Amino acid sequence: MDVDVNQLRFLQEKGFSGKQIAAQLQCSCSLVYKHLSTAGTPMRKKYADISDADLQEKVSLLHSHHPNSGAEVRSPLQVLYICPFVN
Repeated sequence: MDVDVNQLRFLQEKGFSGKQIAAQLQCSCSLVYKHLSTAGTPMRKKYADISDADLQEKVSLLHSHHPNSGAEVRSPLQVLYICPFVN
């Protein structure tokens, strides 16, 4: 299937998810992700845009509210939109 990357980028910039773009263009999500990644504008970020100081502040706040969280800090970070995704 031939998909216009400019159309993908437009929908991405408008806030559409990969699944919504795929439904709109009647193609698979993997095709959307692959084309955008190849074009240099992936749907999923590999790293968050947060400074070390801000991250430390968020982690400290999480630990104060959830002192027993230990190694389970990643999930609450994702809820706070610090980590774009969790593997």
